[in-house]
Amino acid sequence: RIWNRYYDAVQEVGDGELVGLPTVPQSCSHNAHMFYLLLPDIDRRTDFISFMAARGIHAYFHYVPLHNSPMGKKIGRSHGDLCHTESTSDRLVRLPLYAGLSDDEQEKVISAVFSFFGS
Repeated sequence: RIWNRYYDAVQEVGDGELVGLPTVPQSCSHNAHMFYLLLPDIDRRTDFISFMAARGIHAYFHYVPLHNSPMGKKIGRSHGDLCHTESTSDRLVRLPLYAGLSDDEQEKVISAVFSFFGS
C-alpha cells in the first residue's frame, strides 16, 4: 500500500526529465522492498538528500557498486566499462518505506518531493 501510494503520488514528477521511477514489467509485481527516485546526477541526488534531511526526512542513497566497494576492489573482478552501474548508483535515492510509516508521515515525504522539484 505504501509503495503504491508513493508511485501514484509522484507520477507527475516522474513523468518529467527530473527523475525516474521504479519500473515493474506487466508480467510481474513489485515486492515493495523499497521505493526509489532516480535523479539526473550525483549533485542533484546530494541536494535532494540534504533538502529532505532539513525537513526531518531520511532519504538515502542505495548502494555502492560491488566493484567500487573496499572488498570488491581487493578481491573482486570486473570486465569492461561499468558506467551504467556507476551512474545508477550515483543517481538513486530511497524514500522512507517501512511497515509502520503512517499516512501523515508519507504525505510529508510526498509533499517534500514536490517542493524539491517545484511542483
